[in-house]
Amino acid sequence: MHLEGAPTQAAIAALRPSVYRFLLKAVGNRAEAEDLTQDTLAHALKALPGFRGECRLSTWLFGIGLNLARNHSRLARHRLEVNDPAMAELPGGDDPAAQLLRSREQRMLRRAIDDLPDEFREAILLVSIEELSYEEAAAALKVPVGTIRSRLSRARALLREALTSQGYGNMTAMTPAQRSAS
Repeated sequence: MHLEGAPTQAAIAALRPSVYRFLLKAVGNRAEAEDLTQDTLAHALKALPGFRGECRLSTWLFGIGLNLARNHSRLARHRLEVNDPAMAELPGGDDPAAQLLRSREQRMLRRAIDDLPDEFREAILLVSIEELSYEEAAAALKVPVGTIRSRLSRARALLREALTSQGYGNMTAMTPAQRSAS
């Protein structure tokens, strides 16, 4: 059991930026991510008395948000807003050519992640982007840890294939966390 102490409304509110960032990456649209974030926090506050502390509060919130995003995506599948500044993760540099290359690589990676089947995309987002442990991702997705491992393996293979077909066989477009996890 992993108990952080009795979670409060303030603890949930403090995790809002992380939930928003995760949902923005999951649905790819600022307005929808904002709506889903509000829904996630509202659901969490209603369900707070039932929180058993078996996982971190953030993992529990990601799970709620992911379920809401899944329900939302059944209505309409949206692509990532590639030029969204809120999605920028690569550090800037002084060299404009290097910045342009990183930006291009980042767009390619985002498109490749967006094109993954839902179960693989969710695993990549939770483990490689949000840096949850395999156990936390399994708890958020309500699947065994072995399922997370196999989904990540398949997702990475699909990403390698997609990036290789675009001329990025060395996977320079992946974040350091993704490269080390491969």
